[in-house]
Amino acid sequence: MTILIIISLVLGSIGSGLGIYLTIVKIKDQYQKPELEIKGIDEKIFNAAESDDKPEKLIKVSRILIENKKKKKAKDCVGVLFIEKRPETEKDILEKKVPLHWADTNPSSLVCSTKPITVTNVLPRPLDVVFTKDKGKYKGAWIASHFALKNPKIGNNQFRLVPGEYKVTIKVDCSNGKGDEKKYMIISPEKWDDLEIKEI
Repeated sequence: MTILIIISLVLGSIGSGLGIYLTIVKIKDQYQKPELEIKGIDEKIFNAAESDDKPEKLIKVSRILIENKKKKKAKDCVGVLFIEKRPETEKDILEKKVPLHWADTNPSSLVCSTKPITVTNVLPRPLDVVFTKDKGKYKGAWIASHFALKNPKIGNNQFRLVPGEYKVTIKVDCSNGKGDEKKYMIISPEKWDDLEIKEI
């Protein structure tokens, strides 16, 4: 009988210890999970000509920076823009949910530049939001989707923002951690280099 009691106590202790260990592992894993954070706004003007011997094509891009606050890599990261409010003058049928282009990927490539990427804690990854062209036929801006960047034209009206103010939400997510979201006002301009985006 005494042996059974001792065995029971030992097994109970082992069970309690295992439970505590698993709890610690779970808490540690939860703490180390990647955590994405949307940081500052970055605006750039650059030449998008395919080569030096081609005519200059200046575009202005407004982008946000995505950081991973933890050491563990954030996998399958995507950024999506949601249009919350648009000008009354906007008559086109806009996409209300648009996957955005990762700025350090090539939009002209056969591989879609909105494809999920990995974000480490070494450097922030830039995410394009909207852009304008200096020699465009149409006033206003385009949402930085893969298709609009690859070929911005009137046929991509679902991504075109006629001049005015647009209230949007941008969300970034990953498959193995925590995402982030922020609200912005996009000012789609009459003059291409007046493009502006600001956090609200």
